Formats: sequence, C-alpha cells, structure tokens
Amino acid sequence: MTQNVSKIQLTEDAQICVKSLTLLRESLGTECSQEVIERAVFEISERLEKIELALVGGEVQVVGKLSKSLIGVAEQIGLMRFSRVAKDVVICVQSQDRIALAAVTQRLLRLGDSSLFATMHYPEMPY
Repeated sequence: MTQNVSKIQLTEDAQICVKSLTLLRESLGTECSQEVIERAVFEISERLEKIELALVGGEVQVVGKLSKSLIGVAEQIGLMRFSRVAKDVVICVQSQDRIALAAVTQRLLRLGDSSLFATMHYPEMPY
C-alpha cells in the first residue's frame, strides 16, 4: 500500500510598521536609529535561538520569559505582528497548553526569521 504524503511549506510574511521606524529615525537621527535597529535585531535573534533551545529542552517557563522580553524590543523597531505572536506564546505558557505552545512558538521562529530579514533590508533604511 502506498500513501501520498504532501509536504506543507510554512512561511510567515513579515510586517513592519513604517510609522515606528520613521518615528525612531526622527527622534534619534539616522545613525543612532540604525544602531538601535541593529542592536534590536541582534537581541531578537539571540533570544529566538534561546527560545528554540528551551522549547526542545522542555523549559516552558524559560520560553515564556524570553518571549515576554521580545515584545518591547520588537515593538520598538516596528515588528508589531511579531510582537503579537510573542504575546501569544506567553499566553500559551500561562495557560499551560503545551500543544499550542509548540505550534505558536514555531510560528514565532518562522516570523522572526522573515521579520529580521525584512527589517535589515527595508528599502528606506540607510544601509
């Protein structure tokens, strides 16, 4: 008996709030805002790696704590959708729903990849 297996390619489109980036640039200037964005991208990337390791290790509270720490950083550089998904991860941890936590965390990781890439390659950024 043969079975047909379909592979689903999951992707998440980044959503950048241009207004947040413009406000950041106007308040800090081009050079300083660029530094803030680069530092935030680095922090988010590092925390996402830790979240992935904590999830694999079953450290649910660590996943929640790290996800909560992503919210403000993401909002600072206009990653509102990413911030909402990080909030969803925190809710999954608080409700102790491990099935939803695994799914939502994977979404956060996918969205993190596309969001960080889009932020660093945003057309209006002076790179």
